[in-house]
Formats: sequence, structure tokens, C-alpha cells
Amino acid sequence: MSESIIELMLSRMSLAEISSSARLHSIDYALTASKKICDTYGDIYYLPFAFASLKALGYSGDFDFAKDYLENLNTQNFDLIHLSSYCRAARLAGFKHSKRIGNFEAHTPYELFVKIGAMQDCQEAFAAEELSQKLSLRKLPSGGYSNVYGSKFAGANATSAAIVAEIFLTGKSDFLTQKFLMSLQDKSGGFLAQIDSPYPDLLSTATALFALWFAGGSAKYSSKDFVYAHSVNDGSFSASVFDASGDVEYLFYALLALGSQYE
Repeated sequence: MSESIIELMLSRMSLAEISSSARLHSIDYALTASKKICDTYGDIYYLPFAFASLKALGYSGDFDFAKDYLENLNTQNFDLIHLSSYCRAARLAGFKHSKRIGNFEAHTPYELFVKIGAMQDCQEAFAAEELSQKLSLRKLPSGGYSNVYGSKFAGANATSAAIVAEIFLTGKSDFLTQKFLMSLQDKSGGFLAQIDSPYPDLLSTATALFALWFAGGSAKYSSKDFVYAHSVNDGSFSASVFDASGDVEYLFYALLALGSQYE
């Protein structure tokens, strides 16, 4: 497959249906958040969400303001997630580096999804058969996947990550897995994190919609109104309708959810 995970995500995010004024407001929010992270040497985890959102929203500026931060940030003790965040932010900003991901262990569907994406960002080759075998260990009889070893309950995020990873590793996805994921959507359009979750959330909805689109499937209900209900006045989006504030991570997920159901 020629396109990487982040390239596919950006292709969908750029299709998100939001008004021109909301788009400009969100660009301002994401740009301000990006510069704050770089100026204060804040958490690298959030920077690729901000950069990807800016690109998807049509930001026409550069990312030169991140150069000093990316050059001088101490990554020596980073775990898989944070070093992957560094590699993703660097790729989006067009910043060259020599970081490598291949030696990190990955066992859960989420970790495997992150590792595959980061290795693509670093232009590293990955051992598809080995990673596929690890992924299969987390599959449950329902077709769903869990990030918790030995758990009897599959989740939306683990299953979504598994679908995307499986397609990159084997070129196909099990329909039973897609069917399980579709069963987590309720009539609001949102997806539950697990079948017994009290209410749907934006993260589960975005990852599920992207995975279903990538696998060639579709959701039963439109999620647009559900996503719009999470918008915050500052240009961000919140994790759930019960949260009063948002951040760049959930702006990213809102764009991904809206773009993944664009027809």
C-alpha cells in the first residue's frame, strides 16, 4: 500500500464539513496550541494532533516555529507513544531526524497501530508476519479486540486499531471484526468505547469511522450531529458532551470523524 496511515487520515480529515468561519477559528486555536507546546517545551504527544489538524484545515503557513523544539527536545527516555509522536510531528513539519522505532516492543492493537504508523513516518520497514501474529493474540470470539491481555471485553479503539493494522499487515480485514465494531454505534451516531459504556465518546467514534471507511464498510447512522455537539467556543472539540473544554487531540478526532463519513 503506497499511502501511510497519516496520509490516509489527512485525506479524510480534509473532507470534514465545517463552515469557513469555524475552519479559521480552529486553525487559530491549533496554531496557538502548537506554538505554546514548542515555546514551553510542552508534551510532544499533542503536537502531531495540532499539526495534522492544521494541514487538514488548510493552514498555508510553515512550521519553522517548531524547529528549535524538535532539534533540542530530549527524547532519550521516551516510550513508544511519545517517540512516535515526535516522529509524526517531525514528518508533518518537514523536519529531518535520525530517530528509529523498530526496536520498541508492541503487543496491544493500539501499540501495534502506533508502531506501524511511526515506522512509516520514519521510512522503516516492518515485519508484517511477526506483527500480525502479535495482533491475532488479542482477538476475541466476537471478532473484536482488546488492549488488555486476557480481557473478555472488546473495545472500539482496540478493534479500530486492529482493523487498520490488519489491512496494512495482511491486505484484508475480517468482516466479523467490522460487524462487531458497527454494533457499538448507537442512534446518536456516536460509538461506545465498550458495549457496556454509559454513553458514546468522540475518540471511539472517530477511530471507528476511520477504520470502517478504510475497510470498505460504513456506519448505520450519521455521526455528523454527534460530532458537532462536541464543538467548543475556542475552536476545539471536547472528548464528550459532558466536558466543557476541549483540546487539539479532539479537534483532530472531530475532523477525522467528519471526514471519514464524507460521501
